[in-house]
Amino acid sequence: MCNDIVRNSKHHTVVQSNTSATVQSNVLMQTLVVCVHGKQGKKYARLLFDSGSQRSYVKNKTAREMGFEPTRTEKLQHALFGGQLTDTAEYNVFSIQFAYLRFR
Repeated sequence: MCNDIVRNSKHHTVVQSNTSATVQSNVLMQTLVVCVHGKQGKKYARLLFDSGSQRSYVKNKTAREMGFEPTRTEKLQHALFGGQLTDTAEYNVFSIQFAYLRFR
């Protein structure tokens, strides 16, 4: 009886695939204009919010212009899209004060 069920059953194979074939060169990111405070005074800067990043970054140029001094260094290796890894490099870590601006 159970053998009849196995013999009479039909096998179905289901293949599912999800692909994204979007060809678009523009990526929209959230930003916020803030006032950055440093030894060299104040400067307006635009923060870029990257919800996929585990770190925050500042341009070398901005760090120099503001007179930021590193609190320590860290060795990091970045994982890129497609599984590629960058070489390990040493980066300066800063403590930065900033205030957001209210535009009305």
